[in-house]
Amino acid sequence: LRNSTSNQDIIFLVNDDGAANTEVMRIDASTNRLGIGTDAPDYKLDIYDATGNGLRIKAGDQIADVALSVGSAGTADKFVIQSGGNVGIGTSAPDALLHVSATSPHIDIGPQGGNRGKIGYHSNDVIIGSTSSTGNIIFKNNISSTDAPQTSGDVKMTIADVGLTIHSDTYNILNLQ
Repeated sequence: LRNSTSNQDIIFLVNDDGAANTEVMRIDASTNRLGIGTDAPDYKLDIYDATGNGLRIKAGDQIADVALSVGSAGTADKFVIQSGGNVGIGTSAPDALLHVSATSPHIDIGPQGGNRGKIGYHSNDVIIGSTSSTGNIIFKNNISSTDAPQTSGDVKMTIADVGLTIHSDTYNILNLQ
């Protein structure tokens, strides 16, 4: 397929049962961008589906271990979803449902730009904390599988900026301030 006319897009149209031609794909000659589902691609590959069906990328056959792999040319994968469902960030061989790998990996939980909880790992230490100087770190059990953790469960330990409290079902076991 070749477009010999200077600066002219290549447009792919389909005709379903005599209806008007519908554009399904375009190569924008002025930007060298490919648009699927859009006639004005903003990226090298721009895929848009107004119905919300999304995008599926699959590598290999049904036996292949990697269902999706994202990385830059010449570098290791940054993000992998294995066919069994394990997700790896920073590893191409995740050994858990979610495996974050780096020298000192951490996960931020909370709103962008606001105070957040942090879970991290460094030199054999697991670190749990908050970006807030006044927030509590609360350990609970018995949280309902369908509830947010702040709305259900039994508090077992609270670490506040002023001390530590360990709870039992009937009374506080330890309260250090």
